[in-house]
Amino acid sequence: ARDLEVAETVLGAGKIGCTFLPDTAGAPLGFGAIFRPGDVCAGALDEIFAISAGEVNQRFAGADYSMYVHGMADCAGEPASFARVWCDIHCVKDAVEQGNAALRRSLEKAVKVLTTNV
Repeated sequence: ARDLEVAETVLGAGKIGCTFLPDTAGAPLGFGAIFRPGDVCAGALDEIFAISAGEVNQRFAGADYSMYVHGMADCAGEPASFARVWCDIHCVKDAVEQGNAALRRSLEKAVKVLTTNV
């Protein structure tokens, strides 16, 4: 948006400069055409501004599309929340299995020590 404001300011200043270009008459025998280079200059500046504004808008549109694509790949929404819950359930299951295995090993050692001492 700031780029367009600067471009509009430059365009306005350029058009003011175009108004100072004098008209030229091409009338070798007393009749002919009058050329207005100020109008040509202002028209050219309008076209240049339109092209540059279009490029700026395309750049913003490309950035919006890129953000949309990356947003779709991001972990958000219901599918991601279900995936997180599924992962949490597996983590809890693994922790319980490891705790049970550690308890079992501890009990086996205790039974071994008791059997050896008796």
